[in-house]
Amino acid sequence: MDIPFATKFVGYKVSSVHWLPGKFRGKRTLVSSSWDARSNKIDFWTVDGNNRNVSELDVVYSLNVDSSVTCLASSPSRTGDQLCLAHNNGKIATYTVDRGDENFSVRRNEDSDHDVHNGLPCTSVRFHNQSIASTGEDGRVFLMALDSKKPLFSGGEFNGPSLNDCCFYSQSEVVTVNSVAQIQMWDTRDKNSDKLCLRCDIGEDTLPSLHSVTVNDRKIIAGDNAGVVHVWDVRKANMAMYPESLLQPHSAEIWALKCHPTKKNNLFTASEDGMLLHISTENSGEFTISSDPEKVNIVDLIDDKFCLGINGLDVEEDWVACGSDSETLSVFALNV
Repeated sequence: MDIPFATKFVGYKVSSVHWLPGKFRGKRTLVSSSWDARSNKIDFWTVDGNNRNVSELDVVYSLNVDSSVTCLASSPSRTGDQLCLAHNNGKIATYTVDRGDENFSVRRNEDSDHDVHNGLPCTSVRFHNQSIASTGEDGRVFLMALDSKKPLFSGGEFNGPSLNDCCFYSQSEVVTVNSVAQIQMWDTRDKNSDKLCLRCDIGEDTLPSLHSVTVNDRKIIAGDNAGVVHVWDVRKANMAMYPESLLQPHSAEIWALKCHPTKKNNLFTASEDGMLLHISTENSGEFTISSDPEKVNIVDLIDDKFCLGINGLDVEEDWVACGSDSETLSVFALNV
């Protein structure tokens, strides 16, 4: 089946992509960011089309930034969309995106910037309402408010294993993955200690580095440096230390993965091997890897064997976007 798509050469290695909520001039808005360049930037794009056609990607706004961007996140607010950037110098910058009928503008909220990772790279940022969670190579996880410089919560061990990604499990719980094969869940209501309410080890004989994580209802899904997807079911009373299922769809690091926001049996993964995969299962209520390979469908959306590593992806309704070290930005229209 042919999948409608549009690809744009952007002239920089794309570190992250993110769909903004709402539209501008009736078109969806996408943000891309650069890394590993002398001068780094973020671009705002408009995308139009349907499940039969994707129009050209058009830049509506560009902004130079201080250093390589490692992650993007956003949250709607009454004063405009709040956009958060994680940088490889450990800083977290926030911006307000205003979209009127004709004008598109972005302003930096310098009073809301955070510098919490001791100069080491900030590896991820995630929004939940007006709260921001971040992780870093310094081994620390933080919860912050947009309107406060002081973190609301901090956890982890300074100079401990790198925390490579995070996501919200609930309003008060943050899940992180680290470089020594551990899943950790932090209760941010416990402000007096680095309390672990969940810790999953993959095993003593193999310690892959976990690079990406997402939550699908009561399941935690992580990707590692060998291209393996791990799935844990948090509903199990004993919270088994080993994942309930494994799947190896890639041959290298899985830099990003995300489930479809409403069609939960659809998972998308981006890897250093240059593949962007759409993995779907027969169970429509949740993502469950079956031992029967015929019940797991895998489609590579990038039909380019020479594509370099894909660093970021985002999924919104029937739209999937990704960016790569090939200096390209791609958008796909899916009918899932």
